[in-house]
Amino acid sequence: MRLEVTKIEYEKDMIIITGATEIGTVKGVWKYREQPVANKGYFVELSYMKFEKKFTQSSTHILNTLMCEDVITFNGRVEDSDKDVYYIRFAIDWLDMVEISDSGGRINKGDFATFSVRYDQIWIYPYD
Repeated sequence: MRLEVTKIEYEKDMIIITGATEIGTVKGVWKYREQPVANKGYFVELSYMKFEKKFTQSSTHILNTLMCEDVITFNGRVEDSDKDVYYIRFAIDWLDMVEISDSGGRINKGDFATFSVRYDQIWIYPYD
């Protein structure tokens, strides 16, 4: 997915970036040897370390991210699943593999799902 860096912060030994995507704002820990540049766009992948709220089926059928204080809530469509791994589509060029150990019930292909993650548990990896 493409993310444009809008803000760069430093906490302890972490670089925290906030950025705009086509479906909303994402904030997380920058995981790359080169420093991010404000107002620059990057293609990135995300890893989710620890969920704040359970991965559940969503009644909202909108692809989006919402940031409320330190927590980002993701809402996307399940394209496929395999045991504890869900493939979630957030945008045309944004498909994430999300590992879930406790989803509180099976979510079917085609259903929308939602989960929340604290920003310091989202790792952002840029790629070319």
